[in-house]
Amino acid sequence: GIRDCLLSRGLGDVYKRQILIEEEEDQNSLSCKYFVQVGAYGNKKYAIEAKDMLKIDIQNITINEVYSSLNPGKLLNSVISGPYENRSAANNAKEKITIKGFDPRMRTICKQI
Repeated sequence: GIRDCLLSRGLGDVYKRQILIEEEEDQNSLSCKYFVQVGAYGNKKYAIEAKDMLKIDIQNITINEVYSSLNPGKLLNSVISGPYENRSAANNAKEKITIKGFDPRMRTICKQI
C-alpha cells in the first residue's frame, strides 16, 4: 500500500507543502502525477500576483483553496503548476519558477493501478 505524509513548514503568511510517497510495492504498479507548488498565501491577492508573475513562462497554473495543517481552520490559497507527465518536466518548471524568485516544492501524487 501507499501512505501519504503531509509535511509543512511556515514562513510568515506563506506555507510550503510537500507530499512524500512511501512505496511498499513495485514502482510499475503506480501511476504518478507531478506538480510544483509555488506557495500558499493567506491573502488571495498574493496568490493572484504569483500566478500573474509566472503565467508567461509556466503553463497550467491554478489557485486552490486549502486548509493549513499548521493552523487548523485557516484557509490558504495554494498556487500549483501541473500536472506534468514526468518528474523531469516538473523539475524543468521548478527551475523556471525558482529563477522568478520563488521557493517551489515538488509534489508527487501516486495511485495504485
